[in-house]
Amino acid sequence: MKFRHLLITAVGFGCAGATSDDSDRPEKGEHNSSAGNDADTDTDTDTDSDTDTDTDTDTDSDSDTDTDTDADTPEDFVGTLEAHGFYNGTYGSYDFDCPGTIELVIDVDGTITGTGSCDTDEFGMGFRVEGRQHGDNSITGLLIAESGGDRVDTPFEGTRRPRLVTASFDKTHTDAGESLRLRGAIRADLVD
Repeated sequence: MKFRHLLITAVGFGCAGATSDDSDRPEKGEHNSSAGNDADTDTDTDTDSDTDTDTDTDTDSDSDTDTDTDADTPEDFVGTLEAHGFYNGTYGSYDFDCPGTIELVIDVDGTITGTGSCDTDEFGMGFRVEGRQHGDNSITGLLIAESGGDRVDTPFEGTRRPRLVTASFDKTHTDAGESLRLRGAIRADLVD
């Protein structure tokens, strides 16, 4: 019965959305104009054969070719969560699109945390995100919906690239003659 309560809440009345404080999080596209500009540029346009004798004394720390995804600090990703649901049960049968947003943090040790939500014309669903980045840059985790003490987990899997996280999910939840299939995709870009 506990699943039925959550399913009815999610489908009929809407899950309470997960909240997060975004006041300290930079928006995508907001860049610190002095960050990352320590690469040397040679503006010498001499065409003679003398050699410049000056030497660089700074060391560039931004020589990463973006082939690895190891980070010294947690990295924030923001993007979209596109879900499609198929419901069959007490309230009939119908399907619905549920577009929304997702925010992820991938910690130095590969732990993934975050929140996501999606909305239909009738209701909204909120999710907590828990997961893991593995050594081969694959990711696995759960979209967790909770309501009234009940919990429904929808597993996802995907890939983490240096500046992009993509994942998909497809799970049918059933209980006492009720079924809800959630299928969809996650796409989140690194926040600079």
